Amino acid sequence: MFLSHLERLRKNKITLITFLVLLLFPSLEIIQILLHINLGGRVPDPWHAFFLAGYSNFGTFQSIYFWFLPIYLLILIADDSIIEFKTGYYNIIRGKCTKAKYCLEKVGKSFLVSFLTVFLSLSINLLLVHVFFHGGTYNHYIGIELSNPFFEMCLNHPVITDLCYLLLVSILVGICGALAATCSLFFKNKKITYVIAFALWFIFLIQHKSLMLVFQPYTEYPFTDLLEILLCYVIT
Repeated sequence: MFLSHLERLRKNKITLITFLVLLLFPSLEIIQILLHINLGGRVPDPWHAFFLAGYSNFGTFQSIYFWFLPIYLLILIADDSIIEFKTGYYNIIRGKCTKAKYCLEKVGKSFLVSFLTVFLSLSINLLLVHVFFHGGTYNHYIGIELSNPFFEMCLNHPVITDLCYLLLVSILVGICGALAATCSLFFKNKKITYVIAFALWFIFLIQHKSLMLVFQPYTEYPFTDLLEILLCYVIT
């Protein structure tokens, strides 16, 4: 499974570029933070400079990265089945396995590749912020009155918080990849699949209780609200 996808990465420049964007884009935020420090800003606590924490520019990098996730993931892995339908390779595979097995393999592979790509990307970012901002102590929340127990717990335990969110977000992205693969299997048409997958994803982002709130550690929203958003997304 992975060998065939690595071969696709090697041969398809668009897929390779998409993979590199997903892998390296979060760490571009470090450049913006360094420029801010160079202009007289304080050196941030590495745990609060983590990409998911949205330390710089009010989460603009987060928005660019996460809003268009279904598009990135479809290019990366999730539209495999559409390509196979068009080339006729699907008919060859169907002679070797059942339709159910084929669909499960596509959805499972899309989940796994999406999960691993973002997990690796966020891990690289977490490592780099500790390299560049080693010894930093500043964070946005110094002096804020803590009235939310969950928010207070996250601030008091940044190591556990960042690691848990890294894993959680990777899983949620994996589910997004599975959703995109499912749309590919159902519609068998690139234009329709890309539009529907993006629309379904965006519905979760534009709600008053946006899915983006679950992607961000150190928010002042109650844990019950975050759990409600998370369960709604996963169940859907």
